[in-house]
Amino acid sequence: MPILEFTLPPLPVQVGHVYGRWTIIATAPSSSAGNPRWMCRCECGREKSVQQSTLRAKTSTQCVSCGKKTHGLRFSPEHKPWVSMLQRCENPNHVAYPDYGGRGITVCERWHDFAAFYEDMGPRPSMKHSIERADYSLGYFKENCRWATDLEQGRNKRNNVLLTLNGITKCASEWAEVTGLTYGGIVSRKKLGWSDERILTTPIDLRFSHSTAGKKRTSVAEPERRPAPRGLLFSPDDYE
Repeated sequence: MPILEFTLPPLPVQVGHVYGRWTIIATAPSSSAGNPRWMCRCECGREKSVQQSTLRAKTSTQCVSCGKKTHGLRFSPEHKPWVSMLQRCENPNHVAYPDYGGRGITVCERWHDFAAFYEDMGPRPSMKHSIERADYSLGYFKENCRWATDLEQGRNKRNNVLLTLNGITKCASEWAEVTGLTYGGIVSRKKLGWSDERILTTPIDLRFSHSTAGKKRTSVAEPERRPAPRGLLFSPDDYE
């Protein structure tokens, strides 16, 4: 019998609730698209109408003036990954929510403040870097996160094939770089039930490798071809 999984609905937003530096003080007219809005008061005393979805996703936690005083990095390279992190973990309407918030992946309370996130993570090395979790079963917090490229993160996926040789464990793509074997060859051998040691120490016979299909094989000597005599349609070998 299949096991059914249920996701609890988000708690209702009400007057008196606090979201970051915002405190909800009253209802407000809905947006033109019909999205609920709330009148909020920042800790500095400023009041503003804020959309309910941004409060729940915690992408709006304070007024613009306090945001500038806090970090002044709203348009920095680090801000977009931070917003995306909160969205996929805490916004049930986000396309990636089932793989993050739906799996119980959370963002630590400290990182709901961008200034604290920036202090812990530091500058983004390049636009090719994004937030990586060292342990994909845990959430987002300082000790579990770093900036990493897509290639680096690809070596830390949940579905990676891991192999151990001489007490050293690496994923299949890393062993391919170290041993000179192909990634596909390593994975195929693993599926055949080979031991890790046999997989990583047995060279691949290039004569039967798919990577050499369609290419001239220079490792195997070809028989010498004698030219056909004039007037013959075939070579003498064909008459033997």
